[in-house]
Amino acid sequence: MLSQNATDITANTNVPNTSTGRPSPTASTSAGRQELAIYVRQGGWNINWWQLTRQ
Repeated sequence: MLSQNATDITANTNVPNTSTGRPSPTASTSAGRQELAIYVRQGGWNINWWQLTRQ
């Protein structure tokens, strides 16, 4: 589950399998302070890296 500011945003997020070399998905948020969280419901996957960029 993906959460933004304590709101479940899983249904609004598509994170495909990127093991085939396809580009990783990107997401953006509105300006201001944000709290992002990932909650794991089941195993069988991993996050290789996570990058946050301030613009």
